[in-house]
Amino acid sequence: MRVTARTHSGRSGRTPTWSLRAKTEGRYVANRGVGTIAVFTLDGELPVLVAEVDSGGKWPRHFARIGTNLYVADERADLISVFRVNPATGVPAPVGDPVRVPSPTCVLPWTANHNTSDFLAHGA
Repeated sequence: MRVTARTHSGRSGRTPTWSLRAKTEGRYVANRGVGTIAVFTLDGELPVLVAEVDSGGKWPRHFARIGTNLYVADERADLISVFRVNPATGVPAPVGDPVRVPSPTCVLPWTANHNTSDFLAHGA
């Protein structure tokens, strides 16, 4: 999907939406080009924007919700940002400094135990 629009944060430009995750604890969309993660809830069947947060780079390629954390791989910034997700709102907040990884394209749980904060990053 490619959309040219103004995001909730007021950033404008071409925004190719890439990664979309829908779980009971939150619905997330990565917005490449403007470098944001949008958080949605549902009002009946319709999505409602809760927040839009800076992803830590400009090209959030992929993200994974693992336990209470959200890991965002930014391919062009060569980093993975870690966020703690507010359990009440689902809105992520940055935790510490990003991890430098050459061109990360995907983040996955290291083990089958989703309560761990370990993750595996795949570079391009």
